[in-house]
Amino acid sequence: KSSYFRFINKDENCHILYCDLDPQTSDVIKVNLEEKIPIESETKDFLLLMHVLEHLFDYQNCIDECYRILKPSKPLIGCVPFLYQIHMDPDDNFRYTASGLSKIFEKAGYSKVEVFPLGFGPFSAGASQYAGVFKIKVFVFSIVYVSVLMDRILNKFIPNHHRLKPANFPLAYGFIATK
Repeated sequence: KSSYFRFINKDENCHILYCDLDPQTSDVIKVNLEEKIPIESETKDFLLLMHVLEHLFDYQNCIDECYRILKPSKPLIGCVPFLYQIHMDPDDNFRYTASGLSKIFEKAGYSKVEVFPLGFGPFSAGASQYAGVFKIKVFVFSIVYVSVLMDRILNKFIPNHHRLKPANFPLAYGFIATK
């Protein structure tokens, strides 16, 4: 039911397998990502981990198991928060840097690893720290909108200032790790 599911194009040739530690429906299989995943080796064309790794204490097991499950030359795609509020579900254990993520995927054997910052700059990074406190969605939207606008203006008028680059204020990191 996550919002990003709307971006997944389902057609008759596509079979999507949903996994969760605490499945709410019968079409989702129960999987503990800190243990052996009950899926055969080299059977999946694509794996998606959206805001999952920070909740695992044994994240390396998950990365290694994903590598085992993926067919050769297929991607593991996902993201992890960085400058984002702690969100217990049930735990929130880690924040990863780009270099740390690269090392984790390389250790597991992935042949090609891309890690990229997600965010706009210092104003939106700051706004993300307190936007969740407010319950009025219009107010939150206004704060985020103005913050992103301020970052865009800042980057336009001071484009070469290395300290203000959006990459220095990542709200999250996206990754594509190819087996």
